[in-house]
Amino acid sequence: MLKVIVAPNSFKGSLPASKAAAAIARGVREGRPDAEIVEIPVADGGEGTVEALVSARKGIYGSAEVEGPLGDPVQATYGLIDDGRTGVVELASASGLTLIPTEKRDPRKTSTYGFGQLLEAVRKEGVASIIAGIGGFATGRFTTPEEVATLITFLASGRAGNITGVNYIIDGGLIKTT
Repeated sequence: MLKVIVAPNSFKGSLPASKAAAAIARGVREGRPDAEIVEIPVADGGEGTVEALVSARKGIYGSAEVEGPLGDPVQATYGLIDDGRTGVVELASASGLTLIPTEKRDPRKTSTYGFGQLLEAVRKEGVASIIAGIGGFATGRFTTPEEVATLITFLASGRAGNITGVNYIIDGGLIKTT
């Protein structure tokens, strides 16, 4: 028997990974009805990260109203996995490029403030760890390894006082705050 693993990322701004996987699987079933098909939506840290991890770990979803990249309110989705001990967030849901109409995209006028609000909302859920997907955002910031390292250093420092006491897993590295 033919086994097909369908593991797409999202199609930015148009199709989430789960729907892309389902569409691809339908096409395979039409051509090979006898095939065993496994759908595994994936994400690279940008949009779809929460959905991929929460569905894979059979978690639950929550949302928080936060300040969007242009200062307007947006509903940002987060996830809770491991029986609520781990929160999953993505920068894209609070400060994502897809939240801004094409004609208004200007990284000099955008903010990631809402992502901090999202981290705080998840921390208030009582989690011990937060997995943060840092991608798909509208500010144009954190685009080099050095800039990502600066973010991680900040999160691990005492200056991140309102979010300390939580572990942050970013791009596979564990940062423990105190």
